[in-house]
Amino acid sequence: MVGSPWSHEVLKAQGVNVVFRMRSSAPKGDHLASVARESFYVKALRNVDFQVLEGESVSLVGGSGSGKSTLAKVFLGFLRPKEGSVAYLGNDIYRLKGRRMREFRINVQPIFQDPYNSLNPARKISHSVQLGLFLHEMSKEQKEERVARTLEMVGLTPVDLFLDKYPHQLSGGQRQRAAIARAFIGQPKVIIADEPVSMLDASVRADILNLILKMKQSKNTTFLYITHDLATARYLTERMAVMEQGEIVELGKTEDIIESPAHEYTMRLMNAVPDIWHHGSRAPDRPVVPPRFGVDSDGEKDETSGYVDLGNGHYVKRG
Repeated sequence: MVGSPWSHEVLKAQGVNVVFRMRSSAPKGDHLASVARESFYVKALRNVDFQVLEGESVSLVGGSGSGKSTLAKVFLGFLRPKEGSVAYLGNDIYRLKGRRMREFRINVQPIFQDPYNSLNPARKISHSVQLGLFLHEMSKEQKEERVARTLEMVGLTPVDLFLDKYPHQLSGGQRQRAAIARAFIGQPKVIIADEPVSMLDASVRADILNLILKMKQSKNTTFLYITHDLATARYLTERMAVMEQGEIVELGKTEDIIESPAHEYTMRLMNAVPDIWHHGSRAPDRPVVPPRFGVDSDGEKDETSGYVDLGNGHYVKRG
């Protein structure tokens, strides 16, 4: 991706390609069916360049299949890309070993989408939350104290009432609070939250979003937020990247993109959330492209990049 007004990169993807091998489900039969059952490949990420910078809140926004969750897995070290490099504090994540790998696992923590599956149903909440301290050199008493303090911070009070409960005894919102506690308990540098409220009732989503925002601000944590919802991205993040079909098609300050979207796909996402526009009006059918579209920040055509610089750190993909 093109440049950024921020500095001090914590996570960086450069030239990242991820390809999934798929197999057809065609039934056994004649030769054509046999050919159809052969493997084929799907590009989930296409030459992605993207940085997450120290202390910022940035969102990856896009519809289902856009590649945003795939990029999150790449940053978490869960999915090695076919091509390209992925770095944490300048070190290739997929080459980390020993102490550096331990530091990475401590300092980059996920919050998953589904609170029903992200907590072990056979373990008490106290155990699940304490897993966030697994790699920390702390005594048993210190860990128990940290668990109690963190549960209180996320609103699971009185703490003694929740320590010995199992996940099935909690509501969806309470489970996600426990998952948030597990992510923040080790005081990581980076939180990667993948659709953390999409499976919750609408009545508790605002509370969970406010909790994440409070925890992020109190800990000064770098925050990468994965979502299809531009309204929540606007609320939580200061910078936004819009993804479509495995590519970043627009990047910039969140308010700049909301107020002056430059890519057609961004417009379609915004049309899905009418109240994000002033006075509840809908976006025009065709994107209103800023006058400087097609030139770089100096007013010259940029033939070397697939992106156009609209100024103030706002970039849009060509075509």
